[in-house]
Amino acid sequence: MAKLIKCCSIVSIVFGVILIIVSIVGLTLFPKLVSNKVKEKIVLRKDSDSFKRWTKLSVPVFIKFYLFDIQNKNDVFNGHKPIVVERGPYVFRQTREKLDIEIDELNATITYKELKGYYFEPELSNGSLSDELTVVDVPVASLINKVSGSLLGSFGVSSLNEILKAVEQTAFNTYTVEEIIYGHPIPVLQKLDEQLSWFGVQFLSKVPKKFGLLHEKNLTASDSLTVNSGIHDVNDLQKVIKWNNEKKVSFWNSDYCNMINGTDGSRFHPDVKPDDVLYVFNPALCRSVSLTFDTKTKVENIETLRFQLPEKFFASRRRETDNNCFCTKEKTTCDYDGLLDISKCRNDAPILISAPHFLYGDIKLIDSINGLQPNELYHKTFVDVEPLTGAVLNAARRMQINVHIKSNENIQ
Repeated sequence: MAKLIKCCSIVSIVFGVILIIVSIVGLTLFPKLVSNKVKEKIVLRKDSDSFKRWTKLSVPVFIKFYLFDIQNKNDVFNGHKPIVVERGPYVFRQTREKLDIEIDELNATITYKELKGYYFEPELSNGSLSDELTVVDVPVASLINKVSGSLLGSFGVSSLNEILKAVEQTAFNTYTVEEIIYGHPIPVLQKLDEQLSWFGVQFLSKVPKKFGLLHEKNLTASDSLTVNSGIHDVNDLQKVIKWNNEKKVSFWNSDYCNMINGTDGSRFHPDVKPDDVLYVFNPALCRSVSLTFDTKTKVENIETLRFQLPEKFFASRRRETDNNCFCTKEKTTCDYDGLLDISKCRNDAPILISAPHFLYGDIKLIDSINGLQPNELYHKTFVDVEPLTGAVLNAARRMQINVHIKSNENIQ
């Protein structure tokens, strides 16, 4: 009986050791097996489920527009601070579908255009498309800036002033939200084109006669992207290789700033870690941006890692020397924290980008307008990434569009 007990004890010990070894091997190999299976499933192979999902987005995406309504435009002309009230959100459901897809399996690349549609969602919005707001008129501001700095001198300024009077337009005009978003006619350009045509001048014939935040963007596929399919190396999945057939941009002042880095922002490489720096190429900004880890979060009870656009992205060249090569024509704007001049990639329209309400901006910017209340909770850009797959489960890309208007006392 003693021998039987001893034998059973030895067998139990051996069996226990085997279980421990199997458990250790399982704990070591199982995550790797899962990781490999995930990597196999997410690469963009033609006719795969992931490719079909990538081709036509099925999950809902909503774009929210908040618009500043200028309350005292006449006072602004007399040198007073603008007083603004934030209106919105005006919410639009966005659809996305890849078109003109070209697959190069040898080089593991996919070239495509993306058709985006924007559909107003009144039940999710605080306001209607018929709301009337007084806003900065981008086309008029662009003309004022161009004429003020042109060789036409006082003659050009005087002529523009007369045209603006004739069409009853100023740098601040009132439009409906529908016109601001989807587009409105540009009376000053129409009048100028009409007058020039009397002399047989047609150089404005190809200039758009409408302007809106989504004009020529809604249900229009223009830019092309070439991305990595990930079939050779899953860590390169959806990295942007070319934009409009170019491997780099040409808007900035160095090869470093003109580099195209990162994905399109819809996903990242698998096995994302908190110490990673994630890169995104943003065609709207004509540049690449980096995202750094902020905190751990959950989306629908799924654990995610939140990466945010760091404050240094908006830092002046004095505080962040790497930003110096993004300083283009208007050198003075580069000395303010909080601004990025993108006029060179917007056909010289005087557009500057910032975080909403000049979050992270110079106090002089915030104090220059009454009605701003910067708050990280509402105005910070971030993505929530599921670390195993690299999929973005939640995101907020928050940007404010600003117009730089040069003062000219000869234009009313």
